[in-house]
This record gives sequence, structure tokens and C-alpha cells, in this order.
Amino acid sequence: MAVRCPVSGKTAADVRETPADAVAQCPFASAAVQADGTSSRSPDAPLSRSSAVQSCPYGFGGTAKTDESSGKEGAVCPMGFGAAKAKDPLAALQCTRCKAPFHDAVKLACGHFFCRSCIENARDCLLCGADAHGLQPEPRLQVLAELYLQSGGSAAAFEESAQLPKGTVTGTQPHTAAPKDAMRPSGGAGFLEQQALRSLAGGNVAAAVHRLGLCKDALLEESRASGYTPELCCRLGEVIGTQGTCLEQQGHAEAAAAAYASSIKQLRESPRSTPEVAQALAVSMNKLGDQKYLQGDLHGAKQHYTEALRTRQGSCCPSNAASVETQLGVVTSLVKVLDIEQALGEDSAAQQHKQEADKVLKDLTAAMPLEGPLGAKFLGLQALVQQIR
Repeated sequence: MAVRCPVSGKTAADVRETPADAVAQCPFASAAVQADGTSSRSPDAPLSRSSAVQSCPYGFGGTAKTDESSGKEGAVCPMGFGAAKAKDPLAALQCTRCKAPFHDAVKLACGHFFCRSCIENARDCLLCGADAHGLQPEPRLQVLAELYLQSGGSAAAFEESAQLPKGTVTGTQPHTAAPKDAMRPSGGAGFLEQQALRSLAGGNVAAAVHRLGLCKDALLEESRASGYTPELCCRLGEVIGTQGTCLEQQGHAEAAAAAYASSIKQLRESPRSTPEVAQALAVSMNKLGDQKYLQGDLHGAKQHYTEALRTRQGSCCPSNAASVETQLGVVTSLVKVLDIEQALGEDSAAQQHKQEADKVLKDLTAAMPLEGPLGAKFLGLQALVQQIR
């Protein structure tokens, strides 16, 4: 019995009749699909870069049939390929759950694909409702997803790295060579960070950790090539710090603490201090202090909280919009320090820091707008400090 598309109900024989140049092509369109809907390539064949793109895992080959009598489009690939108006032919490399490129791609018994962490706790397929059982690794699809990430989001670079025919993704014949920046490991750092944040927003923390690590490696290579700048150090520190937050969500406390320590180290490489570097440094110090606090190391937590406070106090400048946010950061650090001092029984020092927090908030009261994010943060800190006895 022929395999049918879970969306359109058409078979591979139905969708192969339209000429390939009339529709958007997908990375899997390079191999023939047999009439019974199966690939001509043996599933047990050795995996290679070229074999990873030899067959469409859905069995449709990236083409669609158009009903000429009605003018309506016929069967199309459920991942978005096969229609002349398809907007994103690389959508087949994205998980429909987290909306990001596949990470540890698996195939369900019903034939749908997901990231493992997106589907492993589900009872039913999120697309068709069939029982979600029998997760099978899909290495060919994962190879393509990784090549897409390495391409820096460039369709031309992806075609080159995946050894696809020119124009398969871009839809142009011929097209210019891939930009050199897209092929360099550091060229796709921004793209990797974007995909990591998409994974995180979609609930796939494991994918976010992996892609933040790739982004970190790309930025480190850039630093070796061009040297450290405040902007690069700030970006590195934030990427590693975000990775630490993700590891913390996964319950890996030691790995998270190591990531925060690494973030602090990278931020200290900055040739000069800027408000952005100071802010990122203070955040990582406070995060590391939180980890020490959770581990019961109160003295270690106090050390990091105090360092964060001094860093923020050192970055304060005459009153302006940026300074207001910095001073609110100072209040946040004061609250953390006085809280740990109270826990250690250092009541006199805690009261001194409370008075400092009250003074900063009082000085800001006249100039502080009571609306917007800064206003909300101000009111929240004001209420918190008033509750401290």
C-alpha cells in the first residue's frame, strides 16, 4: 500500500507528476522516490554527508500536483515544500514544536519528525494525534540541520556545505558563491545565538545549550583572530551566562556555576570597562553568588554579591537615562548583600546597606518615571526594601 501524506492524503506517485522547476525544491529532492512511496536508497546504507541529502524522509521529493481544472494546488509536503509560492524551503529542517532547527531529531511511528526533547514526554503526536511511541533516531535529518546551522543561515552556503545542486534552496540557476563570512566559523555567531534563543523560547533547553556552546566557540575564534573588544567580551559573557542559566534549568548546578565563572573570566578580558560590560559582569557575579547560596556556601555567596555591588557602584556616572538603570542595579546588589549578611548574623552591616539602598531610591524618586519597565522595577525594589527590617 502506498504511503500517503499525513496532511493532503496524496501518495508519492500523485505528487511527482509536476515538473521540478515549477515548484520550490527541498534539500531532500535530489533522489528519486519509488511509486510505493519509499526511497530508492537502503535505510541501512552508511551515512555520509552526501547520503544525508539523497532522499526525502516524507517520500514526496519536494514536488506538488496542481489541479488545473480548479486552479487549486494539490498535494504538498507537510513541511512546506512543493508549492510554487513556498516561502521558506528550509522549513523542513525545523521542528514544528520548538520552531527551531532539529536537535537530536527523531521519527515517530506515524512518520512525523521532532526534536527528541520536544516529543519524548508526549503521549500523542503533536501533528496527527497518533500514539507517540517508537522514537527512532533520524541521523540524516540531523546532519542537514547541523550543516544548516554551520552555514550561518545562508541558503547558498548551506547548498555548498551539503553538496546540493546549485539553486536547490535559493531557487536560482546559477547563483553566486556563498559569502565568505557565512562560511567562517565566526561568521554565523549571531545566527547561532538567534537559533539558540528560538530553541529556548520553544522550550527546547537542550538545543539551546548546544547552540549557545557553538556560538561561544565562534566568538572565541573571532577573538583569537581580531583580539578582544568590549563589545565582543560583553557578547561572550552574555552568551556563556545564558548557557549557565539553561544548565541551571536542567538541574546541572555544577555546570551552571562553571559557566557563570567562565562568563566572568571572559568579561574581565575586556580592554576597558563600559556600562554594558559592568552590567553583564555584575549579573554573572550575582548568578554565581546564587549558586553558592543554594549550595549552602554563604560566605562564598557574599563574596560574589559584594563583587557585583562594587562593580555596579564603580560604573555609576552623573544622572542620565543609563545611570538610572545602573543605580537600580546597585539597589538590587545592595539587597542581595544585606540579605546574605542577615543570614550570617551580621545585622550591623546589613542595616548599613539597607540605609544605602534607601538613600539611592530616595535620590531617584524625583526623577523616576512611574511607568514603563524602569518604573516597574523601581516600585518593586522600593517595596522590597521597605519590607526588610
